[in-house]
Amino acid sequence: MMHIQRHSQDEPSMPLRFSLPIRMLNFFARFSEG
Repeated sequence: MMHIQRHSQDEPSMPLRFSLPIRMLNFFARFSEG
């Protein structure tokens, strides 16, 4: 059970890490269009 909990904590950590670059890409895309 502990192993599953550890995996669950690592899962949300990935999307959060990729969330920053994705936001930056979106910002640049908007700036380029505008």
